[in-house]
Amino acid sequence: MAVPIIDCKIEPLVNGKLVYLPVAPERQNMPASGMVAFELKVKNKQPPPGPGQPKPTLQLKSLQVSFPGSDVPLVSFTRNESIAPDVTETLYLDEDRDKMEKVREAIRIPANAPATIVIALTFQGFTTWKGTWPLAAHVSPTPEGSYGFPFRAGDLGADVFIQPNSRHAEGGQHFAYDIHAIKYDFEAEKWRDHSDDGKTNEGRYIWGRQIHAVADGIVLHAEDKWEDNPRPGDLKLLRGSIVEHGTAGLVSIAGNGEDARIFSAVTDAQKRMQLRCFDPSADATSLTFEGESAGGLPFAGNELSLVSMSTTRAVTAAAAGGAMILALWKSSANGATVTNSDSLVIAQTDAVKIEKLSADRIVMARQPVGGGQFKVSVWDVAGADDLPAKATATAMTSGPAALFDVAVLSKTRFVTAVRTAGGKLKVIVWDVSLDKEGNVTKITHGKDLDTGDGANQIAVAATSVANQFAVATRNAGGKLGLYYFDITADGVALTASTTGDAVTLVSLILFKRSSMATAVRTADGKLRFTLWNLNKGVIKPGGQFDDPLGDVTALALTRVGENRAGAAVRTPSGKLKLVIWRATEGNGYTILHGDEIVNYAHMQHKSLPKPLPKPGDKVKKASVLGKVGNSGPSSGPHLHIQANKVMEDVSDIAKVIERYAARKLVTAFRPMPFHGVEATLTKHVIDGDNNWFGEVVDQGFYFEPYAIHLGVNGGNVVLSAGDQGTRATERAGARS
Repeated sequence: MAVPIIDCKIEPLVNGKLVYLPVAPERQNMPASGMVAFELKVKNKQPPPGPGQPKPTLQLKSLQVSFPGSDVPLVSFTRNESIAPDVTETLYLDEDRDKMEKVREAIRIPANAPATIVIALTFQGFTTWKGTWPLAAHVSPTPEGSYGFPFRAGDLGADVFIQPNSRHAEGGQHFAYDIHAIKYDFEAEKWRDHSDDGKTNEGRYIWGRQIHAVADGIVLHAEDKWEDNPRPGDLKLLRGSIVEHGTAGLVSIAGNGEDARIFSAVTDAQKRMQLRCFDPSADATSLTFEGESAGGLPFAGNELSLVSMSTTRAVTAAAAGGAMILALWKSSANGATVTNSDSLVIAQTDAVKIEKLSADRIVMARQPVGGGQFKVSVWDVAGADDLPAKATATAMTSGPAALFDVAVLSKTRFVTAVRTAGGKLKVIVWDVSLDKEGNVTKITHGKDLDTGDGANQIAVAATSVANQFAVATRNAGGKLGLYYFDITADGVALTASTTGDAVTLVSLILFKRSSMATAVRTADGKLRFTLWNLNKGVIKPGGQFDDPLGDVTALALTRVGENRAGAAVRTPSGKLKLVIWRATEGNGYTILHGDEIVNYAHMQHKSLPKPLPKPGDKVKKASVLGKVGNSGPSSGPHLHIQANKVMEDVSDIAKVIERYAARKLVTAFRPMPFHGVEATLTKHVIDGDNNWFGEVVDQGFYFEPYAIHLGVNGGNVVLSAGDQGTRATERAGARS
């Protein structure tokens, strides 16, 4: 077997070396360590295996990391990633990638770090590809080689410590911090980040604390126009303007999950299926109708499903009269021209739903006429103008599904939520097998779970966490039901559920990293948009918007981008209307420090200086920027801070400012080490020892929860005045 031909670029890379985050010691007089994480951009450049044959899709099966000449053991991570010909996919060595196996992929290395790192990629049917890079600790572009801390001594009250949560995000935010403040509760015997019941911004210890610049720098952007979210866990929602276009019978809507084109498929007054194109504004406050298909496909049915394959391609599936129509659509780049490229009819179909599996594949769930076996299939739709004559692979259940929906969890796994013949909600996992060229070979019925709960309507959506998904229903009592599932090695587990108000229509999407969103028609016919936070086996409402649109008779929901959702509705007069909901942007800064930009996010409304700093203004290290708040897509008061290297020339500041404003500035994530504070693990702070804290010297925080003391003083810190400090010592003695 040959080594695959790929192009592989890695970050964070500085002067040809992969850089890691030096990690502060767990306590004074203990050794420091380092954290390795990276981003790989892998392009498939494999040629065709022979004359007249297509270029193959590469199927990545595993990723291995080793450090030659060191005692750091080799680590191996399972992958199941398809990389199409001439396509670049981004891979991360990441945090909590696979909840099913509880894998945490960031690698700990000793402070005396290995000299090199070797990354091995194993693709099905090929010899393992290997890349080798020198390894080095990251040095920030400041005189000290690291950043000053964004908080200062005196910013906090007695016995309050800073806690940087460095394991909050994945992907491009892997090296970022969410910074909170904590205090030990001796009665409850645990750390808390709030002084009340946790339901107010003001009760969080970090709320309103001054934020300081971490280095001298130049402002690229500052914003202070967004109100703070009303309380922890609840987002302040904004609703954009409504666009109305034409009439509609059935309605559906689909976006790319990005800030890009939205398609809406409808049936018109002449009982034809039409596809309409809309483009959102950059800030998602408005939508513009661009164009629609001329004429349309004859259609007089009761089921319409739509997926967006790209900004210029879409697929619809519609059931009517005991058959279904699968149709491929394409639009011009500006959306003004929309045409039906191809369609085919599949007989004996009562109902159908489709979902995008990958760039050129869809999943279809279909219920045959007469209550036959519920079927799922995968279709390759790579052709620009033609649909395949039949599915690539098909599987079925042992019984019918009266109602159902489908959601894709990965390129090789999807899930259906169905109402069984007995009227109960059941979820089924399906696994897609690929050959070494990436072709689908079969679909396997995997784990399933019958909840035992009744369901009259069903919607299912993937969450942002691997192998987890959510289901929304109109339950047997006519109320909104929400369910949170986790696929484990033992099967499908229902980890949380809750019930809402009475509803008559239900839609569900992923809204942000830890939140789902529902759009429902309430019992009185109105449109309601609600966020739901998924956290530690609990589902809690996280913001609600009763839309003033008025009565609706049909609705569909799609993800327009991170923290944004779009809905298509039919009014009682039969008009199609589209609306966007979004979280606020949040207040804060982007400041250029050397050749790295640092984002200070979620700052308190009206806390930034007046007049507001302008792009190009200079800031000095330790100058006050504003206060900690809870603005934008935030779960509660905290400071989000992260560093990114500008991958362009920064000598022309005016050009950097211009490109940043146009969202064209190319950046790559970087570790963020600090200096000027002391730190220890939170578990040591309550041990009663007076030498917990060690000085942080060009280091960051990872692997364990840290408590940070503001101001270096050689480790002489007392936890609390008087009785509490005595109790801490007594408690430590009692445990010894």
